[in-house]
Amino acid sequence: MADSPFLPIKVIIPTRTDFKAPDSGGGPRKVFDEPFTKERRTHLVGQLNAVRTYFGKSLEDHPDTPCVAHIQLKTDAIAKSHRRNSLFSADCPVIGSGRLGELLISVTGSSLERLASDFETTKVKDNEAFMSAIEHIRPHTIDDTIGQDGIDALEARTAANGRRLKLRLFIHGDENRDAAIHSTLHSIIKQLDLSTPRQLNYARTLSIYEVGDLYPGAAGRLADFVGSQRLSAFPTLHKVEALGAEREYINTDEFPNPDPTREYALLGIIDSGVNPEDPLLNLWVEERHVYVPEDLRDHTHGSIVASLAVHGKKLNGDDPRFPELPSKLLDVMAIPDLSRDYFSEDNLIAILREVLPKHHKKTRIWNLSIETEDRCTDYEFSDLAVALDELQQEYGVIFVIAAGNYNGEPKRGWPPEYLSNRDRICAPADSVRGLTVGAIAHSETANSLVRGGEPSPFTRRGPGPACLPKPDIAHFGGNLDVTGKYQGIGLIGTDGNGHLIENIGTSYATPLVSSLLANVDASLEPRASLNLSKALLIHAARLNIPRLDPDLLKYQGFGVPPDINRILVCEPWLATLIFELVLPPGLNFVKQEFPVPDCLRNDYGKMMGDFLMTLVYDPPMDANYNSEYCRTNVDVSLGTYVRDGSGKWQHRKQVLPEPKDMVERFERHLITHGFKWSPVKMYSRSIPRGIEGDQWRLCIDVLHRAGFVPTEPQSIALVVSIIDPSHTKPVYNHVVQAINRGGWISQDLQLRERWRLTL
Repeated sequence: MADSPFLPIKVIIPTRTDFKAPDSGGGPRKVFDEPFTKERRTHLVGQLNAVRTYFGKSLEDHPDTPCVAHIQLKTDAIAKSHRRNSLFSADCPVIGSGRLGELLISVTGSSLERLASDFETTKVKDNEAFMSAIEHIRPHTIDDTIGQDGIDALEARTAANGRRLKLRLFIHGDENRDAAIHSTLHSIIKQLDLSTPRQLNYARTLSIYEVGDLYPGAAGRLADFVGSQRLSAFPTLHKVEALGAEREYINTDEFPNPDPTREYALLGIIDSGVNPEDPLLNLWVEERHVYVPEDLRDHTHGSIVASLAVHGKKLNGDDPRFPELPSKLLDVMAIPDLSRDYFSEDNLIAILREVLPKHHKKTRIWNLSIETEDRCTDYEFSDLAVALDELQQEYGVIFVIAAGNYNGEPKRGWPPEYLSNRDRICAPADSVRGLTVGAIAHSETANSLVRGGEPSPFTRRGPGPACLPKPDIAHFGGNLDVTGKYQGIGLIGTDGNGHLIENIGTSYATPLVSSLLANVDASLEPRASLNLSKALLIHAARLNIPRLDPDLLKYQGFGVPPDINRILVCEPWLATLIFELVLPPGLNFVKQEFPVPDCLRNDYGKMMGDFLMTLVYDPPMDANYNSEYCRTNVDVSLGTYVRDGSGKWQHRKQVLPEPKDMVERFERHLITHGFKWSPVKMYSRSIPRGIEGDQWRLCIDVLHRAGFVPTEPQSIALVVSIIDPSHTKPVYNHVVQAINRGGWISQDLQLRERWRLTL
């Protein structure tokens, strides 16, 4: 059926009756290690008293300045159903979380005394149940603030970065307590004879200062301040050094000029900038902002990135696996020649806060082919990722971000060598709202480290913090041979001076994706939500592979997206449905009589075929909660709706999350293997033998973190495909008939005329 005409994706219009209140549930809270003994109670009270002793001098010198204690829950008590925060009164509240299952509470001398008394005397069963879930209680210490490297390593990094530090303060959520922390900080700065600290605008849920003019010993005093959550050097940004050999000059046959009669998608690029003197590439620049002095400019990296966004396919031998449609460029020259100057994350944030308000209505997709030296941790999102997440929410944009390059030894092949965490993604690839891009090899040689189609030897791997799937997707970034060379197996771009140049890196896979996403976003009419544009791209990438390999997932995400002509359409053997929802607080979505096609039922009436679902949503986020950064979880269930033996209707989930979560149900396992709390989720099932059930149903449920009360509706985009694996049956027509038969309201996905003409 290769010559079959393309068919429109169907958009399902929700109706008022599809929104329902969730079923009530719950019961008495579990008591761990029953019975909860007097000895266990005494042990916890002793730990609270130890916290008070640890903070004794600070509480004496600054009685109004709050401190922070860590409460670690037991491994099987992480789920919010086991938490009971009523013990923490208004003067001893939970203000955040740390590692998985770790709560942070705000304490003063008097509140610690009252809390210890409550722990000692309470007989309330729910309180005892919560106390039984506690593993231990401890103070926030200087080791928490500076990490494992210690003061000496911190001061060494500071000396190389302008003798300044980044100080992140705790936010206690109380005006008086937060004011006391800021006041005490300024007193300490004055005692240390340092310059007045400068508060930086990262995000609403971050309180960050720049502290300058540091001298040996000052960092230790700042780290010991009870208001300090973390003290670190400012991460500096890196871009791939363009070391490839120059080739011949290019001409307009290899790099065509823009067609003045045609409308192009507009892509923003934050990089080292396109050379304004480039005779061909500069014609694709619609607007430019310059933040780099002329004597510190090196346009090579930015030019390669930009040229791949414009003509990646033509530059690389018209390889049909590369995206076809070019993009025009909004060029932001932000990054200097890093061999002569450094560029830190606060510089980037300041530039973005100036550029985005001017241009976010022109382009919603922005390329960031950058990384820092700070590898992601298991439980904490980087400050830069948090800042980017807030900017994306505030201005309605998506940052397409490189996963980063691992340049160490040994060089990684496939299957990959064990490198501990050395090849894990670096900030800002942990941005939750961003689209993170890994690299795969597009070609190979007899002695290349990996074969074509396998993850590039240098691409960094996920997961992100809290086991979120990162990278999201991948594209071509080149290969290496066993000697470390890439001639003939790298990507071809332009160097900004009219020459072709060959290079490798996730930096160059990223513009292939960002340009493709910009074209997807610009093709939808009326302009769809960013959730939908992102979901369509990721969904098409997953459709492009036969199965989701858990080992590959960490390196290439959900796969490599096809070109746009396969992203925005259906074929006769495949029907794709879109559900765009705005769920009011307190409601779920339930759609009865899901349209399963008759042609996929066997002679016994059992449903056969393949199902694939991609869910993308934009949850509320709070950086104070680290591993619980995403405050809302959305889950989808597509399954049969049948009567059980007693005659009651039962929903049985049939399309399962990827990777599969079939056995354990503890919260830690759900996060690690079921991507719970991840705002990008994939569900799939291949059903070769058939499933009984005349009626199918789709349910979308929303769950919130303990203590979080939503005030805004939740936006959701869900893409569902029903597939005949033999590519022979009229699935599309039968799904449309079932939609009409079930009384669903639908319409074709509207595409702008500029894209329809390319079919």
